[in-house]
Amino acid sequence: ENPVNPNGFQTHYLWEEVLQSESLLDLIENFVHIRTEKSKEYDNNQQRIVETKKDVLIFPRYHQLNVIRKLKKSVIEEGVGNNYLIQHTTGSGKSLSIGWLSHLLSSLYQSSTDTKRMFDTIIVVTDRRVLDKQIQNTIKQLEQTKGVVCPVDLDSNQLKEFLEQGKSIIVTTVQKFPVISNSISELKTKSFGVVIDEVHSSQSGETSRHLKKSLSKSILNTFNEGEDEDLTDVDKQILDEINNRGQQSHISYFGFSGTPKNKTLELFGRKQENGEFKSFDLYSMRQSIGEGFTLDVLKEYTTYQRYFKLNKTVEEDKELPESRVKKMLVNWVDIQPHTIHEKTKIMLEHFVHHTSTKLGGRGRGMVVTRSRLHCVKFKLEFDEQMKQMDLPYRCLVGFSGTVQDEDSGIDYTETSMNGFSSNHTQENFKDPKYRILIVNNKFQTGFDEPLLHTMYVDKPLNGLQCVQTLSRLNRTTSGKTDTFVLDFVNDTEVIRESFQNFYEGTILSEETDSRILYQLEQEINKFHLFTDDLVEKFIETFYKEEIPLEQLQGILDFTVRDWNQLEEQQREEFRSNIQSFIRLYGYITQIVTFQDIGLEKLFIFLKFLNKKLPRRTVDRLTDIVSSIDLESFRIEKNESIPIVLTPGDGVTDPIKVGGTLRTEEESKDYLSKIIELLNKNFGSDLTKDDKVNLNRIYEDMVNDEELKTVHEGDNTETNKRHKFDEKFEDSLLGLVEKDTNFYNKVRKEGINKFVKDKMYEYFLKSM
Repeated sequence: ENPVNPNGFQTHYLWEEVLQSESLLDLIENFVHIRTEKSKEYDNNQQRIVETKKDVLIFPRYHQLNVIRKLKKSVIEEGVGNNYLIQHTTGSGKSLSIGWLSHLLSSLYQSSTDTKRMFDTIIVVTDRRVLDKQIQNTIKQLEQTKGVVCPVDLDSNQLKEFLEQGKSIIVTTVQKFPVISNSISELKTKSFGVVIDEVHSSQSGETSRHLKKSLSKSILNTFNEGEDEDLTDVDKQILDEINNRGQQSHISYFGFSGTPKNKTLELFGRKQENGEFKSFDLYSMRQSIGEGFTLDVLKEYTTYQRYFKLNKTVEEDKELPESRVKKMLVNWVDIQPHTIHEKTKIMLEHFVHHTSTKLGGRGRGMVVTRSRLHCVKFKLEFDEQMKQMDLPYRCLVGFSGTVQDEDSGIDYTETSMNGFSSNHTQENFKDPKYRILIVNNKFQTGFDEPLLHTMYVDKPLNGLQCVQTLSRLNRTTSGKTDTFVLDFVNDTEVIRESFQNFYEGTILSEETDSRILYQLEQEINKFHLFTDDLVEKFIETFYKEEIPLEQLQGILDFTVRDWNQLEEQQREEFRSNIQSFIRLYGYITQIVTFQDIGLEKLFIFLKFLNKKLPRRTVDRLTDIVSSIDLESFRIEKNESIPIVLTPGDGVTDPIKVGGTLRTEEESKDYLSKIIELLNKNFGSDLTKDDKVNLNRIYEDMVNDEELKTVHEGDNTETNKRHKFDEKFEDSLLGLVEKDTNFYNKVRKEGINKFVKDKMYEYFLKSM
């Protein structure tokens, strides 16, 4: 009998599947492999690190075996030229699924009598600039015949050679395709299976167009004689450009993602009868946790709240842009030595007394920081405090490039701070003498370390990045039964909302309306900054190889000159509209089959114009921090609670551009008022009941139909904000009799505006 676990998921056994649908011999030949795993472990007897090798029998979990079978059946039935989105939650064994699928597709025939494979070449694509070693090694270890798998670990020329030679499986990064997209011409008759790791990040932009262009057939091959007589040579080239973005009949895409965005679902998902888009196969976060393949990273979540008070140290009190100054001052507080010291002390005390004892004394921790400079500051402080505590282990750091610490004038790199090449950071983190990894962006995705138990978060997280980052903890291993998150920055409700969309399936509610492009075109034309003739002249010059690109700049100069004559708000409104058009056109032409040569010409023209327009000059406010000092700072621990997710599919909406994008002038306030407002907020005495009341008001606003109508209608931003403030005050007034103290707190000057501004930001995000 198959047991049923407490979460309600039936545990499937491999042998049940074998008996029902496949012979044991076929299963062993296709899915069971022996691979040699190398690892570094601490040998207690020898008192040193030793490298070990062991042969491991690997076979697919049920969900991996199931999706490979489903894909095999569907590809044989549907043929080449279709897209498949596989939504398997982070940490559930995606690399092995990609490996098995790649080998299966490389030897797939549509029928037993065929002598030609369905795919000439399988291309495994990752978005990381450094080729993903885990995927590369996994696919390499699954090969039955040496030389079948060819990783592109040099340059684009190597990729070009592999493609022209028709290698069976090529593993590469998407960034290498732009170099070769114009030079490969021998591939038009071949068919390709493209398997994409983390498809949400790599396949909705212009880089992916070069991948398609490298492998694409010419659209002009499909014209019958005489059909293209009205097309100029430039028009024919433009038609090819349009075709290169769309679906290709000789390319099948297999996209893997645990966190698909709306673009991903529309590009690679399956359209349902009701107009929704869903993934081809789903192995959800909820199911993976229920079946014990991954851990629940939200089960033990502790937040801290910081309170501080600032003083103005100069007599002058000038008007300044309020929102930017507030952000700058908060960032300044968070990088002060006292702040770094206090947070490090809290993290180390927790790590020593809790994390270090987990997994038989092997537990690891990760510190997620908001900038590379924070990485450096925390590393220096961790080193100092760990030395004072005489701990038997050290910490490592992970960030890209070089960071200059202006306080000391010293340049830091990951290599210089760790004492060895950055290429070895991930490997050396397995060494028992390194127990904490301090990172910024690097290692927040694609990092697989089962011994990682605790995450210390000092960076705002939201949406997909939040899920990707915290999911570094969810890997299972012997002795690991739980995880822990200590968060200095984020609100638990934001974390919950980020995970909720990906807890089970993710659905796109409807397809993108391509008419938005024509609406944006009309908005751009209202400025009368260029004519159709100017666009035609630009395009003709652009497609003449003998004319240097420098001559294009002269054509754009007239438009830039007239743009400079506009008021600043109009200039930024125009810039915003053309940027929206560029992004949306590049995306829509991958999913909608229409061949509007005029729009393609406008797209090319605007891409160059956008680069030509001078950047907006913004006062850097460099003297602000010299005008203040930090009077007091304290951190208080909030209640540690589990973040509970609700069963059910997450629904996301397609890309929408709501009318003309307006650039509002920054609101300004005096420095003393801004500091006072920050002190009132971060030094306030709001109780838990007060926060409940604030949440109640927010729910009233989100569910108010009249307010939704005003915001979705053709109203000015001023009118929308006025209606929001009006509704807020009504909701607040409704609480005056129930909780007079709360009403009086929120009615205070400064607090009232601060609360409304923040709540309005969240409200806009919910729309």
